[in-house]
Amino acid sequence: MRRNNTAAAQQVKEEAVARQKAEVARQATAQREAATLRATVANLASAGFITRIDGGARNVPGHRRIFVNGFQWSLLHVDDKENFVQAMSNNRKATEKLPQVTIHDRRSGQELASYGAFSGIDIK
Repeated sequence: MRRNNTAAAQQVKEEAVARQKAEVARQATAQREAATLRATVANLASAGFITRIDGGARNVPGHRRIFVNGFQWSLLHVDDKENFVQAMSNNRKATEKLPQVTIHDRRSGQELASYGAFSGIDIK
């Protein structure tokens, strides 16, 4: 009987170690993805596509507004627009745990697209 208890305890310990290793690997992957997204945002900003990113206390808390070059936005295919909105949401989620974003034209302020946890992607 004691032998079975020892084997069961060892198995529980091994499973706990395996779960811990999986969590460490998941966190490392998330950090790499977040770094890649930050680099992509920086590149898009330096290219003039993203012109401003607002968020925080003076705006709606937990919400990020991203202003883009409207002309360049109009040249994108719908799939590219959806991918961009999803990437911006993932960037937001990775840094602040909040996925809600809206994309606006930098000149008119018109909302071009949005993403929310419950509403999903909405391209206007």
